[in-house]
Amino acid sequence: MGPSLSRRLPNSFLGLDTIDGYADEHLAGFMVPDSVLPRPNRTFQASPSAVAVQFNCTTSPFSFTIFRTSTREVLFTTANHPLIFEPQYLRVKTALPPNANIYGLGEHTDSFRLPTFNTTCILWSGDAYEIPTGKNLYGNHPIYFEHRSTGTHGVFLLNSNGMDIKINDTEGTNGGVTLEYNVLGGVLDFYFLAGSEEDPLEVSRRYAEIVGTPDKVPYCSFGLHQYRFGYTSFVDVGNVITHYSAAEIPLDTMCNDIDYMQGRRIFTVDPSYFPLPRMREIVQYLHAHNQKYILMADPAVAYAPGEGSGPYDRGTQMDIWMKMPNGSAEFALAWPGKVSGYSPESYIPAHSELLISGVTHCPDWFHPDVQDYCTYKFCLFYNTTDGIDIDGAWMDMNEPSNAQQMALRPPRTAPVPDPTTPIFGESPSSLRKRDDGINLLNPPYAIENAAGDLSTKTSWTNATHANGLVEYDTHNLYRTMMSVAARDAMLARRPGLRTLVITRSTFAGAGAHVGKWLGDNFRSWGQYRLSIAGVLGMAGMFQISMVGTDICGYAEIATSTLWAGWAMLGRFYPFMRCMTAHNADTSIGQEFYCWPVVAHAARNVLNIRYRLMYYFFTAFHQANFDGIPVFLFTPSILISPVTEESSTSVTIYLPKHTFHDFQD
Repeated sequence: MGPSLSRRLPNSFLGLDTIDGYADEHLAGFMVPDSVLPRPNRTFQASPSAVAVQFNCTTSPFSFTIFRTSTREVLFTTANHPLIFEPQYLRVKTALPPNANIYGLGEHTDSFRLPTFNTTCILWSGDAYEIPTGKNLYGNHPIYFEHRSTGTHGVFLLNSNGMDIKINDTEGTNGGVTLEYNVLGGVLDFYFLAGSEEDPLEVSRRYAEIVGTPDKVPYCSFGLHQYRFGYTSFVDVGNVITHYSAAEIPLDTMCNDIDYMQGRRIFTVDPSYFPLPRMREIVQYLHAHNQKYILMADPAVAYAPGEGSGPYDRGTQMDIWMKMPNGSAEFALAWPGKVSGYSPESYIPAHSELLISGVTHCPDWFHPDVQDYCTYKFCLFYNTTDGIDIDGAWMDMNEPSNAQQMALRPPRTAPVPDPTTPIFGESPSSLRKRDDGINLLNPPYAIENAAGDLSTKTSWTNATHANGLVEYDTHNLYRTMMSVAARDAMLARRPGLRTLVITRSTFAGAGAHVGKWLGDNFRSWGQYRLSIAGVLGMAGMFQISMVGTDICGYAEIATSTLWAGWAMLGRFYPFMRCMTAHNADTSIGQEFYCWPVVAHAARNVLNIRYRLMYYFFTAFHQANFDGIPVFLFTPSILISPVTEESSTSVTIYLPKHTFHDFQD
């Protein structure tokens, strides 16, 4: 039986799906729930002549074509490429023009314009340390824009299952380019965006109608953020804040990684290194100086029976953990530490006497009570009266990441600070359930997952949710659901105030709720260049406007030249955050003020950023209104950064227009 292809949406785009594609209803695949990404109104009706794109199909052999109404130009066709529908494998293949201009299909580190030969975009979220080239990364955005001389259009596949999307020219150099979806399940819920024959931005506007426009964020979010994985104590944090002030480098937001936690456990502070009274002192100091504070929150909750652990005990009482097929809570290894004796293959710790802080549970974001759990813990731990009054939240490891057999470094190596050490003012330099029998761990088709099997370094794909769904189908939704829950919790604890939630991993539509940073990058000119395409993709196509990468990278040591150059580029990231050295508590700091040449560059670039702040804020308001991209900031600013080490000039292409040099 052929697929059912029937849905006419507003005249700027066409939607079609295959949910009724099989006579046997048990083969119908998982659809992304409306609770995760609400669909546009499906009841809109218009005459064929009024819609911008139209659909045509041939029944034997089955194929379909999407074409532009005004010119009859074919935008997508499966002619000569049979569709394949199996319970755990769907294939759709379309022809493309020679040397096609394809953009999107993130998240990846390929060039912004995707190569049309031997290119595979893998959509399966993973913990992508170093942000490797040609591998699957943290997020999943199965939309591409195609730019032609006759106009620009977009194709969005709303599907959360793992997939390989292959672009190749194996069928000959004269018109043989194809784009092929290889999907591990679900349905083919396609949206074809007509875009415009004159304005490439029109595709972004139309995509925003489907996934939502970028969220409104606080004005202070546009200032400089500072963090490091490896601040040893509250003394370090206080000194960094003071050093920025002494160096006359404006710092809007201070951020802390998991160093502040006791044993890396969420919703705790280390009583020796980051005692609660001193943490509150830091927040009070920041707020008194019109500065903000953000803390990290990972999804994994330490397995701690009988220890009086509030996060664990409440989650267990509410029964909100992800489950294994036998009904027991799923275990994982995360930052609380690796535990010897843990056996991932058996789903449970091998030796009960070794159940210490390393084993964790992850919340089930489909559970009907999980929002109550999240809001309760946020309001309790971050309360303004006797908690840590944060201004935003930072979501990490939310693919979710599972260390499994990876070694994790010990939480502490630095000596315990004197709890009375002064930190300010005295420093001298200061839904559908799967049928039994489906192979959820090793499907017949293996996507090119960089980690290997689908479950490697993440949750088990046969883990179940409260509503009967399985992680095989919902894995790529986990991080967005967690981030949205955190945002709702932040709004609940401070009603009427905007908040900022930054996440590492995203799915289509995440930008309507949260911002994103591009993950664990390295300090190199190569990663510097990759950040440009990464930010362009998120802000320009995927409707995540508040996006940036860690300035000068997450790992390794940088030269002052790279620091200064990255500061000059980073001033135009929508989300501007400086990351200093990590890898050990004893690594040297590399904040902007650490070198005179970098401090000078930082003062200059932040002066420019603050001069343009209202302009940037207006651009974000416009994006929130209609989805027009903001990077590289607005239609009136063109940025061409240095991209090679030691370069002091650039050669740029200027469109035929009037340009004025914006002097530093």
